[in-house]
Amino acid sequence: MQHWLKHDPLRHLAEDPRGTDALFRGDFCCSQWDDDQYMPYSLSSRNTSLPFLSALYGQLLAAYNRTRTVNVGLDEAFDLLPAPGMRRKDGLRRAYMDHLRGLHGLLQERGAKMQFWGDIVSSDPEALRQIPPGSVLLEWGYEADSPFAQKGAQYDQLGVRYYVCPGTSSWNSIMGRTENALLNIFNAAQSAAAHGGGGLLVTDWGDNGHLQPLPSSYLGILAAADFSWNPNPNYPSMASPAQARLRFGDAISRLVLRDSSLTVG
Repeated sequence: MQHWLKHDPLRHLAEDPRGTDALFRGDFCCSQWDDDQYMPYSLSSRNTSLPFLSALYGQLLAAYNRTRTVNVGLDEAFDLLPAPGMRRKDGLRRAYMDHLRGLHGLLQERGAKMQFWGDIVSSDPEALRQIPPGSVLLEWGYEADSPFAQKGAQYDQLGVRYYVCPGTSSWNSIMGRTENALLNIFNAAQSAAAHGGGGLLVTDWGDNGHLQPLPSSYLGILAAADFSWNPNPNYPSMASPAQARLRFGDAISRLVLRDSSLTVG
């Protein structure tokens, strides 16, 4: 949000209108002119942003009236300020959870359900117990060894509704990280099946300039469709092109490889 919130008419909607130094350096992200001047980064976790978000949700739900589910984001809240008068950890939890409940209320008024990225609360059992009912936590992780099983077991024990959210591993590359994508998605699907996950959402990002062409993501998208419906823990390694061919057959050759060489990656 920094490229909007840096403008004076919108700055009052920011978590910290002065800007923050708790972020990445450089013009790419958060420095307005140089490293001594920082942009505001996130929308405010206090009530000042709720009227703006209420109007935004109303417009979006009217335009996309076939869905009643909204992903409100709320990940990577690097600039979150603690609620006043509390110790930092407790104050950060209070600020985040109050905002989460506020957004849940806005959507509930419109008959919509809330999804949110889970990285801020995933290691805080007390926060997990306070998640508004009916909400879906989105557990994201993009490496082959992302701890989906560990997190899923915790959510299952606490009764938290959640989806696993692996990725296509196409970003920050030209042609994708094939082995990582397959293992990441496979492990996510397997963990969700074992620990009460409600679904799988495959992500496809474009960090640092979105260098990758769309076909770099096809393998991950196909793998997510397959593994989410067939989370077989005895399935062999996904690391080799031959195993990929065994599972996806002609679809990979046609959509990703464009030939029969089976040179994945």
